[in-house]
Amino acid sequence: FEASARLGAVLDFSGVTFCDSQGLSTLISLHRDVTAAGSRLVLTNVGDFMARLLEITGLRAAFDVESDPLRAADVWTEERRERSDQSDEG
Repeated sequence: FEASARLGAVLDFSGVTFCDSQGLSTLISLHRDVTAAGSRLVLTNVGDFMARLLEITGLRAAFDVESDPLRAADVWTEERRERSDQSDEG
């Protein structure tokens, strides 16, 4: 996986009913890669199972979670726009 500093990632968890340690490890690695590229990973449509798993493991604070997929895309679009405005000023 390669993340661009200009793009973010939105993961739609619709239909996800199970996630084991390998899934969490993959999610953490993806988050690390996206963050290292200066962007954000936003989770959307996180069901009760995933929400509870993120809370129990202490990972909830590490992820941006949006219930609305369109709003999830807006989260990193707004950040990208702000970053662009800052670079134009400097």
